[in-house]
Amino acid sequence: MSLPTHIGDPSPHDPLVLLPLPAKLPPSPLPQLHDLSAQLTAHLGNEPAPDLPVLTAQMRSTTRASQVLLNAARAGATDARAGLDEADVALRTVMYELERVREEMAQCLSYEPMYESLDIPDEEAFLASADAEVLASLPADGEPRAQALIIARLEAELAAITEREATVAALIAERDGVVRTRKALHTSYDKVDKILDDYVKTTAAMAYKTKEVAKVPQPKAPATAEPAATTPAPTQA
Repeated sequence: MSLPTHIGDPSPHDPLVLLPLPAKLPPSPLPQLHDLSAQLTAHLGNEPAPDLPVLTAQMRSTTRASQVLLNAARAGATDARAGLDEADVALRTVMYELERVREEMAQCLSYEPMYESLDIPDEEAFLASADAEVLASLPADGEPRAQALIIARLEAELAAITEREATVAALIAERDGVVRTRKALHTSYDKVDKILDDYVKTTAAMAYKTKEVAKVPQPKAPATAEPAATTPAPTQA
């Protein structure tokens, strides 16, 4: 049996590569490699050594055990890589959420209440003009009173704005009514103006016809014949 002079990488279709992993892995063949190498060297040097079939069987057993351990290592590396990928995705998710939380915290820290920029009466003016029920509903003191006072001021301002909006809406409705009335009057004016225009045209036409009729010459009356002169009757002598 001729021995190979070069050992290449195993083929992915090699049965040894496709070996299923046993429930219990074999021991490492590293302690046996030195003895196996010495026996093979002795056999090649024609020195006393086990027969070639025995050496071949040992080599196959060692190769099989090595391939099983290699497959187990590859499977472990694959599982470790999958776990690492999952951990990386989880870490990226956590970092993303952390960045979002930091942004939200920055927005919260830089938040300025809008009511501070509103033109609303101050606390003294509000307390002086507020109803007794509103004043009675305010807490006695402390932070709750300050917050309740701010809410009451904003509610009062909202009520005032609502009232002004209602007034503006009423004025707009009144303006729209005036505009509609004006349009109706303008339409009526146009109709009356057209009627008057037609009347003027008709009157002018009638006057023109009257003048034309007046210009027509009247027929002259026939001249009456003068009575003939009567000759006196002859007198008898």
